[in-house]
Amino acid sequence: MTDKADWLTRVIERALDVVFAKYPARTGLGVVFGGVLSFLARVFQPSLRNMEAINISDAPLWGWLAIGILVMHAPTIIALFKQKPIGNDIVDQALDLIERGNFTQAEKRQQYRNLITQVSSSIALRAETQKDVTAVEHALQKTDRN
Repeated sequence: MTDKADWLTRVIERALDVVFAKYPARTGLGVVFGGVLSFLARVFQPSLRNMEAINISDAPLWGWLAIGILVMHAPTIIALFKQKPIGNDIVDQALDLIERGNFTQAEKRQQYRNLITQVSSSIALRAETQKDVTAVEHALQKTDRN
């Protein structure tokens, strides 16, 4: 049960991150689009009441807003299911550009190698920086003790 709950929590966290942090313009446009849908449902309420299969005219505002946000984020949602993200937006974008670029197979391999080299040098730099920070912290702790 905890594995399923952890997975669900990660999915919900990722979804909220996409909706509110990564693409705020899409979220804003989704809210506006949902509001417009709600308005149109109210305007055409007399003719919509004749529909027997579904009662659209009585849908609450938050339902229309949720539909608007989902519609505006549909490209992002589809992209999330199509690709396997690395976890770093810059690396994900670089991989996407390499895939969409008009490269031969040899050029793609070279681009992947260049990307791997850049990412690994960045990681090495972070490790060296972390060592420097740790050394400074130890020096400060020794100074505080004296």
